[in-house]
Amino acid sequence: MKQNILHKLWIVALLLMAGCKQGELPDAAMEELPPLSISVTDGGYVAEGIKTETAARAVENNYRKDFTAGDECGLYIVRDGKIVAENVKLVAEDGDNGISWRTANGTSLAGGLPDEVYFLYYPYKQEITGKVDASADNDAAFFEKLISTWTVSSDQSDYASGYSASDLMTASGTVKETGDVLSLSFTMKHRMSLVVIEVPLTIYHFTDFPDITYSEGASNVDFKGNFKPCAYNGAYRYLLNPFSSSDVVLTYFDERNEELPINLSGSTNGEPSINISGGTISGGYFRTIRIDGGIQERTCTYAESGVTRIGDFYCTKDGGKTGYLMPKEADSETLQPVNVVGIVFQTDRKRIGLKEKSTLAEKGVDEPHGLVMALKNAAEGKYWSRLRNNETIMDCTTRAKIYRDINGYGNYFNTYASVSNYDDYPAFKEAVNYINTCPVPENTTGWYLPSSGQWWDITQNLGGNEFLASEDEQNSQQKGALWNFNSVSVTSNLNKMIEAVGNEKKDIFEESEFFWTSSEYDTENARYWYIAGTYTYSNSMDKLTTESINGEIHVRPVLAF
Repeated sequence: MKQNILHKLWIVALLLMAGCKQGELPDAAMEELPPLSISVTDGGYVAEGIKTETAARAVENNYRKDFTAGDECGLYIVRDGKIVAENVKLVAEDGDNGISWRTANGTSLAGGLPDEVYFLYYPYKQEITGKVDASADNDAAFFEKLISTWTVSSDQSDYASGYSASDLMTASGTVKETGDVLSLSFTMKHRMSLVVIEVPLTIYHFTDFPDITYSEGASNVDFKGNFKPCAYNGAYRYLLNPFSSSDVVLTYFDERNEELPINLSGSTNGEPSINISGGTISGGYFRTIRIDGGIQERTCTYAESGVTRIGDFYCTKDGGKTGYLMPKEADSETLQPVNVVGIVFQTDRKRIGLKEKSTLAEKGVDEPHGLVMALKNAAEGKYWSRLRNNETIMDCTTRAKIYRDINGYGNYFNTYASVSNYDDYPAFKEAVNYINTCPVPENTTGWYLPSSGQWWDITQNLGGNEFLASEDEQNSQQKGALWNFNSVSVTSNLNKMIEAVGNEKKDIFEESEFFWTSSEYDTENARYWYIAGTYTYSNSMDKLTTESINGEIHVRPVLAF
């Protein structure tokens, strides 16, 4: 992120010849001295290997700081080798023209006398006695002891209190007279070493949807011990003092949640075991460590990207032979000419059933993208089964089992697909035969009756049912019905998710509806879900039931792709 930060400090009062106590200014007035207009520019960090300032300025992102209200600097003024203003606290605050600054005690400044030298450091510390050298003619020498003894926080995860508070910067000021005002400018130099850690991340730029900002990549990243870097714009930053040494160890989890420890190093060629310490990087420089390629950028259409998000629209073309996604942000005008057939309700591979995964793998889809709910009901008023068999599928008798049964496609194979008379399982049959009305590509599972856990995900992810997101509920051994009232209308949320799709392409969710799942409760009963506004309910019902007190039970198919 390119930032050109120039903050002006207008201070209209007086600075005296006499020395002052730390953090204070003298009292007597010298009204003939002009006011100071102080500008502070962060020069940023320089990449290792860049030797000239010209080359450094050519780097677009030098990890500059954007000063905000509440930031504090410490100002020193030296005249004739003597400190006349010591550690004066300057505080940033919001002004009409952006950030402005004031002295902490309200006293203001003027200056411009001969042989005045100005030094500034950030962030402010109340006590740094004995850590400056009044005889120095540059800020590096003036603050040398402060720099060498500066303590960086091991926990830099919070940008303000951890990272920024550790990011010591210093500068010498130069004065230029402009009319009746003295312009005093500071270009801050970073004195710590910076490690930038890039984990695998792809930043997408969609040519057909340029307003969508999206990135995806490693999400399960943690750091061992007390070292906690700051996450920022897809990367991690960690500051080290170049006068000390400390090793940083990254713990990286892959898709199987297997821990892959990597000792951070200056290597970018995949060597995992070279440690890094502050002493190996010069102050003011940054080193980038890329794991598995680090951050990549890709420009493409949304469909070409392979990005899959909950709420995206699943579309087909070529008579159903080709499937692709349109983003959930697409409006009705964009979707009008498109054959939208479903909506993505799950992308977590851990919530995709084993049979779904194995079937997709057989069709060349090694990594499933997600699960899709049809936008229309396939049927209503159908028996779950004409048989009262004890099926070879999970009996969902507790809330935990309702949640854990994500094997809708496996349930289909263990019931409907394994019998000689498909008419014995009417609800399953209607779900599977929906492909005749709504064809989908061969590299999907095709449509099937969702399990209880898949209806759980529909209600939670598309319906916004926060109750179902509770781990206590997902692990509950409570038997019988699952019911809850929500602060929001699940029905309204479901309809809002598909609002942009034309009415002819969807069945909206009514005020109250019953839906079959492919999950069994016991020999005689199967699981269903009931959705009515803020009320959701899952219970068992006789497999031979076709109606309830409020209407017929619907069949709403899903597929995996």
